[in-house]
Amino acid sequence: MPTKMLYLADTYLFQSSAHVEVIEHDEQGMAVILDQTIFYPQGGGQPTDTGTIVSELAEFQVIKVLYRPDGTIAHYGSLLNGELKAGDKVILSINENWCILNARNHTAGHMLAFATEKSYPQLVGIKGYHFPDGPYVEFEGSLNEVFFE
Repeated sequence: MPTKMLYLADTYLFQSSAHVEVIEHDEQGMAVILDQTIFYPQGGGQPTDTGTIVSELAEFQVIKVLYRPDGTIAHYGSLLNGELKAGDKVILSINENWCILNARNHTAGHMLAFATEKSYPQLVGIKGYHFPDGPYVEFEGSLNEVFFE
């Protein structure tokens, strides 16, 4: 069953609850699949949220979150203590400062693309990279006729 994506309704929801659906191990490590999540998965030029998934008996550190073609969202990381199992009720907490930084970079990229496309209609934004190590927006088109006539 697809994971309910709570982050789509509220970017600034930093804590919530969920239930563990499945625990998996694959080439990327341990993955926790939940019925719902506040963790934004890497995609759209934006990095993944990080944080913790905590049950009554365990703590899991989330370092990477990926959307899967079947609609589930895999939370990858490491078990800090205890054991998680299907059916566990958990508390989700994301790294608030990291989330806000990435959301601001993402919004700034869209604002830059909008302003550029309005000012120079011959340019079209085709790619955004919103990671903190050097965000940018890539455009297709040419300004030659504007600057070199």
